[in-house]
This record gives sequence, structure tokens and C-alpha cells, in this order.
Amino acid sequence: MHRNRSAFTLIELLVVIAIIAVLIGLLLPAVQKVREAANRATCQNNLKQIGLGIHNYHDVNRELPPARIDDGATWAVFILPYIEQDALHRLYDYKKPWPDQSAAFLAAASGGVKTYICPARRAPMLSVAGDNGNGISGWLPYAPGDFVFANRHVPGPVSDYAVCSSHISNPPPSNDWRSKDGTGAFVTVDNPGDRSFTKLESIVDGTSNTLFAGEKHVRPTQLGNGNGGSTDNDNCVFNGDQHAVCARLAGPGGVIAASPDEACSNCTRFGSWHTAICNFVMGDGSVRALAVTIDPTNLGALSTRAGGDLYNGPGF
Repeated sequence: MHRNRSAFTLIELLVVIAIIAVLIGLLLPAVQKVREAANRATCQNNLKQIGLGIHNYHDVNRELPPARIDDGATWAVFILPYIEQDALHRLYDYKKPWPDQSAAFLAAASGGVKTYICPARRAPMLSVAGDNGNGISGWLPYAPGDFVFANRHVPGPVSDYAVCSSHISNPPPSNDWRSKDGTGAFVTVDNPGDRSFTKLESIVDGTSNTLFAGEKHVRPTQLGNGNGGSTDNDNCVFNGDQHAVCARLAGPGGVIAASPDEACSNCTRFGSWHTAICNFVMGDGSVRALAVTIDPTNLGALSTRAGGDLYNGPGF
């Protein structure tokens, strides 16, 4: 007796494979949209945590953290205790710049801070470009003009977020974003122990109309490249040597990048890897998604703390 065995014919098998391929083709865009929505929500939550950290720092110290100490700590160091990173913060020495920190801190920081990374862009990573540092005249225990780590490569964790330090005009003034006179909520100070002198009450334009922090423009080819010049200032976020690593500008001279691939000669602008929008946390702690096509004048109005220039664009 012969038993008949049922099986797919070659044609039937090809039909099944074709149907599966069509279903995958239909489902893939939906899966990508869900993934992007999840990444966008995580990014906005990160900025919410950064905003809360800044407010909690202000509650304790009665002032906003500086954007950076020149060659020293940045806002990303100051708010560590307020984003559940107190153990890492306790290892940091504010009297020393990034490369002179203890081996214990450098090792602990090497894993990065997840809150400072947008998942649409990357996972936590270290900068790949070193920095030979500048003189730190006036810093103790260093002698005037000391070079801290000349010819020594000290990579560190990067961040996808930066605070807003100033409105930038068109054409931009040469130093409107580096000095203590920056028009944004976050300014540079010269030495450890210097006060930022900006407080919530300094934001007379209204906290809901003032940018605190947002996503910074970094091109895919420049991830982790913080060497300054023609690159995208994506060095260690704990290293205050380069202002644009931790702070960015906004206004007619610094519009939001239209896409991740947009070229820039020395990137000091905000920009996102999300489609058509860039996420920001405002001074009142709310998180807003601004269109990358926002009118530059309105963007500039949002970047100042006391410019008297009101945002008059569409509702957020």
C-alpha cells in the first residue's frame, strides 16, 4: 500500500513567501512609526528630567547653573544630583577641569548618563576627539597659564542636549554667546566658585517663553567628534573647554537645522534627528516640539531671558 503525503508544491511555497514579503512591507512603516514615536517620547522625557533638574538646582542654590565654567564643569555636572546621579556627582572635583579628574570619576563617567542621550540618535558613547586644553589662569591649585593635559587624550561621555546661552543675530557678533553677558538663561563663568548670576526672576520675558535646553545639531558623520573648527562640537559634555559642546545659540544667525545631515562650518545650532521638529524644555519645565521651520525672529525671541521681544508665532 502507498500512502499519499500532503506537501506544498513549489508554486504554493513561492506564493506563501510572496504573501509574507507583502505583509512585512506593509507592517515595516508602521513599526518604524511606532519606534520613532517611542524615541520621541523618550527624548521629551529626558528633557523633562533635565528641566526638573535645573529647577531643583535653582531651589537649592537660588540661581540657575552656569552653562559652563571655562575649562571646567558644565550644567550637565551641576544637575547630576537632581537626576538621580548623586553617586557620580560626589566623585567630581569642581576645582579641576575634566582631564584632571580622579581615575574613579573618569571610570564612573565612562558609561555615560542615559538621560543625556536621545535614542533616535544613538546609544551612550564616548567622544573620539581629544582636547589639549587651554590655560587656566586664576584656578587654584594651578599656576597662571598652566596647561592641564597637553598632548593627552581624555575621551568622555557625550550628550544630545545643550542649554540655550544666547540669541544670535545675523550676522552674529563675535562673542555674544561666550561671555557673562549672554542673553540666554545660561551664561559662562570664568573660574570655579563664580556665580552664574541668572535666576528664574531674571527671566522677565516669562519662563514659558524662554528656551532652557534642547537637542543640539550633530551630523551622523561627526558623532563623538568634538575637535571644534569645522566639526559639530560633540565632545565630552562634562568638559567646559568648548562652549558649543554644552550650550547652543538660537535666532536669525542660528536657525534650527532642517535635517541631521545639514552642513555647518562650526555648529552652534540646535537640531534634531526627529522628523521636522526639535524638542526643547522651556523655563517653566514644559517640553515643546518646535518646527524646524520656525520663524528665525520668533526663535530669537524664545532664546532671550530679558530681551522684551515676545514670541508671536503659532501656539506650541
